[in-house]
Amino acid sequence: SDGMRLLAVASGCPKAAVVPDGVRTIEACAFKGRKITSIVLPDSLRTIEKEAFSESDLVSVSLPEGVKTIKESAFSRCEKLTSVSFPQTLKKVGDYGFSGCDRLKSITVLGKDTEIAPDMFRRYKNPAEVVVRGMPGSGAEKFARANQFTFQPIVEEP
Repeated sequence: SDGMRLLAVASGCPKAAVVPDGVRTIEACAFKGRKITSIVLPDSLRTIEKEAFSESDLVSVSLPEGVKTIKESAFSRCEKLTSVSFPQTLKKVGDYGFSGCDRLKSITVLGKDTEIAPDMFRRYKNPAEVVVRGMPGSGAEKFARANQFTFQPIVEEP
């Protein structure tokens, strides 16, 4: 009843990966250390467990609407990651979710109520280079200001 879970991916997986529709959870360490550079995630996805993509070669991540939770260290040490986009449905990004992602310069948070752990980017080296886009007054704005990142408001169309 809770849908499919992606438990692990073989070490020889392609650089461009596609997670099948119907998967609701990507389990802990499923893609850890894999050399994937891009991934297509299904609309059925709800949860990304701890270290699911840590140490992978992802360059950009766009999470589909429906994702609600990113657990701790889910994308930690993805050293090639430059941009990430969170959907409106995302409720929480866990501790150290993107720590060690020193090339990450663009973060878009579409949800007004998304809770971002204060230490999502533990010890980020160049805060002035990071641009966080989000709704004015949102958790994204609070997160950006608390970490000395540049905040760019997303203005809703009337």
